[in-house]
Amino acid sequence: MITTCVVVRVVGWGVVGLVVGWLNWWVCEGRFEK
Repeated sequence: MITTCVVVRVVGWGVVGLVVGWLNWWVCEGRFEK
């Protein structure tokens, strides 16, 4: 799952990246905190 987070974070730099990046942060760092 962490790999997917990194990929999404690197690829998500476009217009959609704004929304995807936010959802990615919520899923990766919000839901799967520690």
